[in-house]
Parts: sequence; C-alpha cells; structure tokens
Amino acid sequence: MAACGAETANDTRTILAANSEYDVAYVRHFAQVTPLLLPSLAAYVEASYAPQGGKPFLIAPVHAPAARNFLERAKEAAAPYVKMAWLRELYGDYTFEQLGAHPGVVILPYTKSVMTLFELYRMGVPLFAPSLKLLVDLEMKEGIMSERIYWKGAPVPASAIDEASPNTRSDRAAVEKWLRLSDTLVFPHIQKLFDSAEDLANKLRRATPASLAVVSVRMRSHMVKHEAAVRARWAEALGRIFKGQRPGGLPVPTSLDDEMRRRFRLELPRAEPDCSRHSAPDEGRWN
Repeated sequence: MAACGAETANDTRTILAANSEYDVAYVRHFAQVTPLLLPSLAAYVEASYAPQGGKPFLIAPVHAPAARNFLERAKEAAAPYVKMAWLRELYGDYTFEQLGAHPGVVILPYTKSVMTLFELYRMGVPLFAPSLKLLVDLEMKEGIMSERIYWKGAPVPASAIDEASPNTRSDRAAVEKWLRLSDTLVFPHIQKLFDSAEDLANKLRRATPASLAVVSVRMRSHMVKHEAAVRARWAEALGRIFKGQRPGGLPVPTSLDDEMRRRFRLELPRAEPDCSRHSAPDEGRWN
C-alpha cells in the first residue's frame, strides 16, 4: 500500500482521494501519503426539511445490540413528552420527503462515515449525535463502531510505528484520536451532542420547532459553501487528469495489473492479505 501510494502520488494523472476526514488520516497513517478529500455531496437529494406536527424524532439504523439498547433507554426516558421511532420500523421503503417531515434524526454511528448523514445533512434535517466521550466509551466497552476496523493486522510503516493505531479499541487516547474524525463530529451544526441516554431524552424534550428551524438553516447554509468547495476540488482533480486531452482521448485501461506495471512499475502480489472484517453484525459478532 505504501509503495502504491508513493508511486501514484507522483503521477500527474493519478488522483488518490478519500471520502472522509477519517479515511484521509487512515490512508496517511498506512501509506504515508495524504489523499485528496472528496466527500459525498448527495446531490441527488432534492427534498428539504419540512417538519410536520405530530411526527416523531427518527432513530437511524444501528448494528450493535448495545447501540439499540442504549437508544431504547433514551426512547423510554423521552416518553411521553417526546416521541421517538426507529426509521426502519416506521418505514419499509421511504422517500427523502418522508424523512424531511420529521423534526430530527438521532444518529448513533456504527462506523466513521455513512451515506445517510450526507443525505440528511443536505436536506437540513437536524441531527442528534453522541459526544466524543460517549462515543469512545461505547466503542471501547461495546464495540459499537467495530466496522471501522478493516484489518487488525495491517502492517504499519516504520515512520508511523509510534502513532496511535486506528485498529485498536483498548487504547483510549488512540480511540479518541480516531473517533474525533467521525463525520458526526467533523460536520458543524450537528445538534446537541449528548452524553447519555437520559441527556439525549432531555435534549429532545427541550428542542423547539423554532430552534430546530434555526439549526436547519445553518446546516443548509454550510452545505452550500461545502458543495462549492468540493466541486472546486473535483474540477481541479479532473483538470489535472485530463489536461491537454480531447474528450475520449485517454484510453480506458482493460487490466489493472497491466496498467499498474506500465504506469507505476508495480507488480501487485497474487497472495492477498487476510483483510476480512471479523465483524458480522447480522450474527451479533464483533471483532
């Protein structure tokens, strides 16, 4: 990975990119190169936040049983003043307009970056997420974000041997450093980071339509600036790749192996490392 990253980083027509702040740091840790941050824009989402009275706060899907138990406690503590409902129990298939009709969505992330957050953020739906302290506690004790760990045995370059590992759940300083890069803690205007199930219930009870509307406006305002910046990065990246080329002028590679040899003098090993995630959320297994 380090050799591939170094070679591609020096090629003028190759862009090494990552989708989140976490992934940028992850690649930099293992490959010793810094990829271009190109987060998702969810530009296909045309719906906007338009809350309707009487709708419950939605709870986004979780994978770990401990995460569900935590949110069930919050749901019980919030009743009867505030209604909370699991998104997948309320809806089978759903439209973005349906999601935008709810006052807000609670997200207890099961990994560092999920597409649902980009979609809801673009709509301006107020989001409630855990504080860094709570997220670290739940990850270390219950492994609620085990899906962020791809391969526990990933070899670390000598230059990064003393850096905090992203693949640990036992070193609090390391877990805190990496979870701080999760989307729910990177994006601004995530509403009212909560420290416990009871704290979440209290924050939902105190959220008024007016305060949620203010947050929604701030989210959409940020998304306008965010999208302009990301599109500018895309334009620069594509300009670099296709500089001096007519449309269709660059041939499409038919073989990754051949292209890696031709352009970067790299031979991909035939024996792939065991990169399997030992997590199996649907079976209740977590590594």
